[in-house]
Amino acid sequence: MVSSSHHFVVFLGLLFLSLLSCSAYSIVPAIYVFGASQVDVGNNNYISTTIKVNFYPYGIDFPGRKATGRFSNGKNAADFIAEKLGLPSPKPYLSPSLKTNKTTEFLRGINFASGGAGVLDSINKGRSIPFSKQISYFAKTVKMIKKKIGIQQAQKHLSKSIFMISIGNNDILGYTGVNSSTTKPRITLKLYGRQIISSLRPQLKSMYNHGARKFFFMGAGAQGCLPNERVKTKTGDCNKETNQLSRMFNRELVSLLEEAQSKFSGFTYAFFNMYTAYDDFYHKGRVNGFTEVKVACCGGGFLNSTVFCNPTITYPCSNRTDHLFWDGIHNTEATAAWEKIKKNGAQKHIVNKSTKATPTATRRSERARKPSSSRLEKEGFVSLTKSQKKRQLKAASPRQANPAKKAKLEPAISLVKRSLQFTESEAPMVGGEVDTL
Repeated sequence: MVSSSHHFVVFLGLLFLSLLSCSAYSIVPAIYVFGASQVDVGNNNYISTTIKVNFYPYGIDFPGRKATGRFSNGKNAADFIAEKLGLPSPKPYLSPSLKTNKTTEFLRGINFASGGAGVLDSINKGRSIPFSKQISYFAKTVKMIKKKIGIQQAQKHLSKSIFMISIGNNDILGYTGVNSSTTKPRITLKLYGRQIISSLRPQLKSMYNHGARKFFFMGAGAQGCLPNERVKTKTGDCNKETNQLSRMFNRELVSLLEEAQSKFSGFTYAFFNMYTAYDDFYHKGRVNGFTEVKVACCGGGFLNSTVFCNPTITYPCSNRTDHLFWDGIHNTEATAAWEKIKKNGAQKHIVNKSTKATPTATRRSERARKPSSSRLEKEGFVSLTKSQKKRQLKAASPRQANPAKKAKLEPAISLVKRSLQFTESEAPMVGGEVDTL
C-alpha cells in the first residue's frame, strides 16, 4: 500500500491550491467531486447497476481492507487530494449515512461521481449517474447550503471551494471501446468528439450558475492503452483510434475552459493532462517506478483483461505498487497517489491558464505593476536624490507578503505561492444566469 507521508505534498494538492487567491490566504473549505469511476467513492453501491465493485479484492489496500465501491485496490485521486488539503474524503452523495446532519456534511464537500458515467446521457444509460444528473444533485445541495447559512455565506463558501471533475473517458470508450455498441455511431470521430464538448458546454455553465468558480479537470487518459483496449489488437499495442479521440477531447476541453474563463467573472481552472502523464508511464515505466504498465494487476486471460477482476476465479498481483492498472480499465492506488508523476516533473502536464503564472508572464506582470523612475519624476519626485528615488520607488511598488505571516499559514499554501507564483486576486461572486458559452 502506497504511503505519501514521506513526501511534502501530493502534486495535485499543489495544483488545487494554486486556484486560491494569493491575497486571500484561504484554506479550501470543501471539495465537490464529479465524474466517473476514477473518483467514485461508492455512489454506485446505492443504485441498481452491474457497474459496481463492492466486493473483494477491490479495497484490498484500503484502510480496513474494505471494499467501499472504489474502482481500485485502495484509495483514489479524490481521496488523496482531500487528505492533502486537510479535509475528510467527501462522502458519496447517495450514502444513507448522510440522512442525519446532511447539510453539515455538504459544507465539507460531497462526492457525486459514478462509475460508468459520461458527459453524454446515453453512456451506460440506466447503469450509472450521468454528469447531468450529478449537476442536478449539486443544485439541490446548493439550495440546502443556502437555506442553512444564507445566500451570501453560501456564495462565499462555494467561491472558495474546489470542484474536481474527471469525466469524458467513458464517452471516448463509447465510440471505440467497452461502452460502444456493436456498431459504431454513424458519425465521424471528429464529430463525435465535438458532440461530447457541445454537451459539456451547458453543463459547465450550469455548475457556474450554481456557484462553482474554481474548477480542476482531470483530462482524458490514453484510453487506447487500457488493457481492455490493448486486447483488441493482435500485438497488445495501444488502440490508435481511441487515443486519437482522447487527444482530441483534451484539446477541445482546454479550449472550452479558456472560453469560459474569458466570459465568466471569477471562473478559474486548472487542467491536468492525464494523457501526457500516462504517456510518460508507458514509455518511461521503470524511470517512474512502474515495472508493469500493460498487464492489469487483477483479472484473467490476455493482459489480465479478458476476465474481469472478481472474488471467485481471479487473484490480485502481490506487487501492486509496481502496476499502473488495477484491472482492465482502472488505476492502482499507486497511480492515483500521483507520487511517481510528481517525482518525474508533473508540472509539464499542467495547463493552468487561470493563474497566468509562467515565470516570464509573472516577471512581465511585476514590471507592469512597478512604477518606473521616470514616471515617478513626472509625479513630483524630480528633486529627489538617487537614493531617495530608490526608496520612493520601493515604497510605491506593491508590498510583498510578510514571510513570517506566511509561515504560520498552511504549509501547502506557502508551497503553492512559491512554486506557482500565483498572482490572481479573488474574483467577486456573481449571481444569476450568465451569457451562453
